[in-house]
Amino acid sequence: MKRTLLILAAFVLTLGGIGIAANFAEDTKAKAPAAEPLAAEHKVLAKHVGNWSITGSFNDPTGKAITVSGEATIELILGDRFLYEESKTVTADGNACQGRGFMGFNTGDNAYQALFISEKMNGMKVMNGAYDADLKAVVYSGAKVNPETKQSLNVRVEVRFETDDKFVVQFFCSESVDPAIQPSPRDAEPKKPVERKEGELIYTRK
Repeated sequence: MKRTLLILAAFVLTLGGIGIAANFAEDTKAKAPAAEPLAAEHKVLAKHVGNWSITGSFNDPTGKAITVSGEATIELILGDRFLYEESKTVTADGNACQGRGFMGFNTGDNAYQALFISEKMNGMKVMNGAYDADLKAVVYSGAKVNPETKQSLNVRVEVRFETDDKFVVQFFCSESVDPAIQPSPRDAEPKKPVERKEGELIYTRK
């Protein structure tokens, strides 16, 4: 009899545990945060979706232009919130490179964000951006280090749609200026970084 009561008690506790677990699951489901609404900027990003041919050029350290060609596939992922790009390019002298990229719009920071990686880089290139009405482009900014001089460089990238089937990506960089070594305003004009264009890629829809 005592054993039977113990079995019944265990059975009741088990049913109670199942009920508590079910209620917890329902409460958790009910309290799950709703997905953030998409912004108008996500529609701008969606224009990049498709299969693209790439042409362009980059300048080597001596200033010589090196032509580039390739292709890219860009798609929306994770509820159409982010762009994912896979690219393959090759220079005129046969230097091939595969790259991956992510782009999105952070409504909390009110900023475009981008991350790029490739088989030629050890680091991730992370940049924030905003739409520039004068340039009619999304302009990203970031930083990198010159591998030879170890000097910090400012990076600026402009992404501009010329038509629905063509957009251009331009790359610029400039030396960072240390405010601590700026000349006195009475002695000279403040030193301004000199920006130079590093390259340009043209994406044409296939």
